Amino acid sequence: MNPGKQLETAKVSTKEKILAAAQQVFSEQGFRGASTREIAARASVNISSLHYHWDSKEVLFTAILTQLQDQLVGRLTDVVGNRTPKTAGEARQIVEVAMGAAFDFFAEDLTVPRLLLRRMIDGTEHLSAAEQEALDRSWSTFRDWAKIFTGGKVEPEAATFYMVTVQSVVLVLMLDSPMVTPAVGGGVENPAIRARLRQQVIALVEKLFGVDEASGQAL
Repeated sequence: MNPGKQLETAKVSTKEKILAAAQQVFSEQGFRGASTREIAARASVNISSLHYHWDSKEVLFTAILTQLQDQLVGRLTDVVGNRTPKTAGEARQIVEVAMGAAFDFFAEDLTVPRLLLRRMIDGTEHLSAAEQEALDRSWSTFRDWAKIFTGGKVEPEAATFYMVTVQSVVLVLMLDSPMVTPAVGGGVENPAIRARLRQQVIALVEKLFGVDEASGQAL
């Protein structure tokens, strides 16, 4: 193997280890509680190696947030594509596929929803420009989809509110909290419970955006 290529591969491997460890630590301890030393120890790398790739905890967290937002948007883009529904039935079908994919994205790795919730709790910390850019990009994409799915019936402000509502519901369902799981019959790590909650979230989105069966067939 080319020595330069070998070195490049090693660097990528180290970055991936650090990102994975950071995601876990941030999900457990929040943005404030996490330290780069703890992350480096969890990744089994020295602290200088971590700071070689990321100058600070803020930069590292932004890298994770950006990566997660891009992964979610990418997954939904793959399943939604450029489909433009002509009826509520077609819109309902797209929503079912898209929201199912979104639900699965969070349920497959529970460090993701826990990290996002902890960042919300640490809301007294201002978002960096890069964090805000990543969030704005994903929200803009979601608003565009909402406009398409509803034939423009839902105003952008309402669409944003609906999406924040759905995101909050999904993230809370992923907590496996004793304050929530008894109310919904169990946690998402139980396959049967996960499947039922997935369908209920899809039904909620259909209802909010007026593409459920009770709302008629015309967009």
